[in-house]
Amino acid sequence: MKEGQATPWGPAQTVKVLAEGITHVTTAGHGGILLNEARWQEFLLRFPTFEPFTGRRILEEDCDAVFAYIAFPAICDDRLPLDNAKDYARKMYGGMYAELVDNPPNKKEVKT
Repeated sequence: MKEGQATPWGPAQTVKVLAEGITHVTTAGHGGILLNEARWQEFLLRFPTFEPFTGRRILEEDCDAVFAYIAFPAICDDRLPLDNAKDYARKMYGGMYAELVDNPPNKKEVKT
């Protein structure tokens, strides 16, 4: 992924690789996290019932991207510590958060 390349939200204006296979992109009006296939499979190991808002391997910045930070805690930083990611997800997703994070059907840690 490079600046100017097409994303689900329009041409990428910024592209930041957070970890191998995990890329944060922004556009003029939106953005999110794109996972490569290997990372998507790891993500599904952690959250097997997860259904992303935009589509497979695409996590919207205002919606479900927070789950990438929970699945891959090594990408958290001072701007978004893991506890803040969990708090945001809990507030935004309520029961779904509990199902996915607190009591998932196949809870497994993934490495970044």
